[in-house]
Amino acid sequence: MNAFFLVVLAAAADRLVVVNKTDSTLSVLERDSGKSVAVIPVGKAPHEVAVTPDSKWAFTSDYDGRGKPPGHTVTVVDLVKLEQAGVIELSPNSKPHGIAVSSDGKWLWVTCEGSSTVLKISIETRKIEATIDTGDAPTHLIALDEKNRRAYATSIDAGKLVVIDTEKASIVKKVPCGKGAEGIDSTNDGKYVLVSNGGAGTLTVIDSAKLVPVKTIPVGKGPYRVRALPDAKRALVPNIEGADMAEVDLGKLSVARRLTLGKEPIGVVVSSDSKRAWVASSGSDVVHVVDLEAWKTLGTLTAGKEPDGMAFVKAVEVSSSAVPSSGWDFDGERAHVLAHGEAKDALSSTALQQLGVKLDGDAYFKVSAHPNSVGGVTLRLEDYNDAKSACELYATQDGERLKFDDARCSFPAFAGAARTTATCRKIRGAAWRLKQGIAIEAASPDCTAQPGGFSLAGKASVKPFEEPAK
Repeated sequence: MNAFFLVVLAAAADRLVVVNKTDSTLSVLERDSGKSVAVIPVGKAPHEVAVTPDSKWAFTSDYDGRGKPPGHTVTVVDLVKLEQAGVIELSPNSKPHGIAVSSDGKWLWVTCEGSSTVLKISIETRKIEATIDTGDAPTHLIALDEKNRRAYATSIDAGKLVVIDTEKASIVKKVPCGKGAEGIDSTNDGKYVLVSNGGAGTLTVIDSAKLVPVKTIPVGKGPYRVRALPDAKRALVPNIEGADMAEVDLGKLSVARRLTLGKEPIGVVVSSDSKRAWVASSGSDVVHVVDLEAWKTLGTLTAGKEPDGMAFVKAVEVSSSAVPSSGWDFDGERAHVLAHGEAKDALSSTALQQLGVKLDGDAYFKVSAHPNSVGGVTLRLEDYNDAKSACELYATQDGERLKFDDARCSFPAFAGAARTTATCRKIRGAAWRLKQGIAIEAASPDCTAQPGGFSLAGKASVKPFEEPAK
């Protein structure tokens, strides 16, 4: 059994990501063992985190409520490379707090307390596509109910649930809940929306079809969060002031039992089989692991200082065919490619003419390839003349070839006063070995750049350069 196969097996453990408010970091832990995998710096005072369905990207809401100005970004984290991968600018919106990713991985939803808004953001372009003014401050947390094509946000001071149509990005209704409406979740069967009211010490149960409250349940002191279990039969409500957690029976609509935890329990996530929960205690700087069948704590995990929001990162199942051979582990091989680009509109064509730029020619790359922690290969393409001009693609092995799909790269482009960064999206292609060097074939239908103040939109492709016959 080779060393790389051992690495792949070790990397197959499910992970837990935790935002640490005081440290301004994201901890990546092995979910079951609690072993620290990485600690990644993010924006100041992050409160919540959301992960894409493919477990490749995480997004943190950089709240920084005491900043001047307060927080106005979402940090993007690459969960494959385990490093920060940029920020999404939210200005003029501020104090981002609640955050959620759609099940198709296309949309990021963010609540902003400082501006009382809900933002719909394209994950592909990282741009705000819609801004919804709730009219109620502060707009705190958000949950998605995709069975009903809705997003739900809570307004603390107004004590209301804001119901949003996710397709139209507009408010459908506001539902009165209780003082300090804060925590929010919906049941998997689409029956109920649950709102925990921190000031009132209650849980409001709302009929999803009629959008009216059906019962208010006393749950404890300071219920700032609620999590419906995947089985849709129960819900967990941590009480930050009571240092405990209530389990609510959603059939009887009453508290079934309580469990004492550490100081200030707040964030909570639950396993897909509804058998185990992880509860962050901000005041104790630990994450409690709870057996939901035996109703007892199994121990604690250590993240950073003042842990809060959490999310799961799924393990990548690796078959033997996906394990790269030793042939894809090298540095500095040569690839000679023929590149071609096309403008997508008349304005881009005109700009290229004014700049005197052509989008055709041949180029040489230094190619490096190394097995990565998710069972594939990371290809690095580096310009021979500029080490900073490089791009990394995540590929899987298919026979003798490496294939990549839906990749994204940003890299320096053009020269002189037109020097800028170009970004290509939805990159699809393959790489294979030649007797001498590497062959690269790839295409992107969506490339953008701003050389010399011009906005360019185009498409691009590369293919192996064919040496002329002698």
